[in-house]
Amino acid sequence: MYTFCAPFSCGNFINITYPFWNLNTQSSYYGRPEFMLDCQNGRLTMEMMSKKFYILHINQSSQVLRIARDVLWSFLPGNEFSCPKHYGNVEIDSHFFHYTSNNEMYTILYECGDLPNSYFTPSFQIPFEVIGCYIDGKFHSTYVVSSSKLTDFNAVNGKHSITVPGKKNTLPNKSRVMEGTWNLKKKIIIGKLPDGREVAVKRLFKYGVNNEQQFLNEINILGRTFHRNLILLYGCTSLKSRRALVVYEYVPNGSLSDHLHGDKATPNKLPWNNRMRISVEIADALNNLHASHIIHRDIKTSNILLDAEYHVKVADFGLARLFPKDQSHVLTIPQRTSGYVDPEDNQTNALTYKSDVFSFGVVLIELITSLRAYDRNRKDDGVNLYDMAIKKIQDHTLHDIVDHTLGFDTDSMVKQMINGVAELALSCLQSSGDMRPTMESVLQCLQSLKDVKEIQPQVAGSSSPNDEIVLLNNDLA
Repeated sequence: MYTFCAPFSCGNFINITYPFWNLNTQSSYYGRPEFMLDCQNGRLTMEMMSKKFYILHINQSSQVLRIARDVLWSFLPGNEFSCPKHYGNVEIDSHFFHYTSNNEMYTILYECGDLPNSYFTPSFQIPFEVIGCYIDGKFHSTYVVSSSKLTDFNAVNGKHSITVPGKKNTLPNKSRVMEGTWNLKKKIIIGKLPDGREVAVKRLFKYGVNNEQQFLNEINILGRTFHRNLILLYGCTSLKSRRALVVYEYVPNGSLSDHLHGDKATPNKLPWNNRMRISVEIADALNNLHASHIIHRDIKTSNILLDAEYHVKVADFGLARLFPKDQSHVLTIPQRTSGYVDPEDNQTNALTYKSDVFSFGVVLIELITSLRAYDRNRKDDGVNLYDMAIKKIQDHTLHDIVDHTLGFDTDSMVKQMINGVAELALSCLQSSGDMRPTMESVLQCLQSLKDVKEIQPQVAGSSSPNDEIVLLNNDLA
């Protein structure tokens, strides 16, 4: 019977077959009861021992499943970002799964005091990670250490701890992380973790209230969000350490700005099909943030990184804000880059989700014109690209500013999509935030436009600290 069960897909997971089955579209007899998967918004989860796990990777040929506990992957209780006060140890159903040899046990210590500064010096060689965490409205440091080294961390006086399995050598060894090359333009160190992952290490050079707040803000938000098109945070040091460092995944292909305006901006380097896909992926990331009550506040092409396959990683969350669920706006002082700032923000200092929508509208115009968002050398009303674009679109003279190397004049499908993106950008750039669409609507519109030419992106997966287990009794067809 199972031979004829149709495979199913969910987000980036494709052709999933027996023993797995989809709770939402298939009957239980399509697979084994213990392998029931739930697909919600492109994300797969499964339950084991009454606890929910995110599915990060499935390899049915090798029978390896990579998972992460949902409460340890993203902290989203209620309307605020905070760590749950009470966890439980991670357990798996040994009747159907066993750990691979590539695992070891880790202990998470939370509601802790601060570690002595000596723990953050090169002479202290025991790997560990520090995660900023709010519990009952108070900021705490949470430490992840190898269970075999737990006695070396008695100094933190943690009130609570749990034990979880994870991949070996997941935690960064400080001496190895710091071995790398400086990228002077980006002010980062490029290095490798012991498991071979390339990382970008950003250092806080200037201490002060604003800089420290941005440092903590970025860690607190990125540590609690996960999306394939958001930059992945690996860890950080404490602000009280000798060097305040943040460790991210390394994205090697530069920023979207580099490819549109910088040293990577060569003819045909970024064809329309890539630009269309990029616009969808940025919108998908922003929609995910807004659904999680986060406003990025600094969407611009230089904060949109591209990997080797030209897939998007939205970065730089130093200005991001958590948005209270029960409020329509947050009062703030605009701090963003010229050419991207919502004019309504400047007038009212009222930050809303529609502020990100406006900035994204500017990015859309950059994608179809290859022009900079702000350029003092442009005359009259062209200093801000959005002013010039609004006038051109309304006057039906978009062809005056479109990048003609994209195929606007030679490919009717491309022309149709560019005109559609321009109209969508115009709606995003409305002077009143109430007149702009939500990011969810923007994403749906872009996906419809992309489907005109049926461009099928293959989004690269991300790796992170997680559990890795082997499936038993699969009986794969």
